[in-house]
Amino acid sequence: MNRWRALTVISVSVLFALSLWFSATAVLPQLVEEWQLSSQQSASMTTAVQLGFIVGALFLTWTRLADTVNGRYLFAVSAIIGALSNYLFTLSPTITIALLMRFLTGVMLAGVYPTSVRLVSTWFQTRKGTAVGIIIGALTVGSALPHLVKTFASEVDWEYVIYASAVLAILAALMMYFILPDAQQQVREPQLNQHENA
Repeated sequence: MNRWRALTVISVSVLFALSLWFSATAVLPQLVEEWQLSSQQSASMTTAVQLGFIVGALFLTWTRLADTVNGRYLFAVSAIIGALSNYLFTLSPTITIALLMRFLTGVMLAGVYPTSVRLVSTWFQTRKGTAVGIIIGALTVGSALPHLVKTFASEVDWEYVIYASAVLAILAALMMYFILPDAQQQVREPQLNQHENA
């Protein structure tokens, strides 16, 4: 697999997985009505994910897990657990459990976005800035996907928006695990060819 195809796989995976971020925010009006949320509780739905992401990123930094675990595996496992926590959010019996599930989703997303940037860096020795920029674009569009789903399916129950983001995250994990190869050998080949041509 060449590096541009690898970038496509990584970008689409990020696009799908990051739909978890604002999945609850996209259906917040229905949640406020159905769960009788206060303004503070509704704001906490988004804040919990952000706090989880910060905690997850700090944990990965402190444990150096990102340096010791294969990035493809870390991304895939994080995306699957994030999808599971997103699904369990719909079953939450209390607002506390719901916020905990959103927090856990944020923690898992810390294993998705930074890991994807790291993976891209292994594939691109040159034009790395362009590749990372594409990943950031995928992150931005991906986080907005639940709002897009809600816009075109405004009559569906809010749970289905959450389910859709969970399914997309699982697809992202499968793509990353089964389609994207490790980059080491793939990156060295162009360098050897350049040396031979010189």
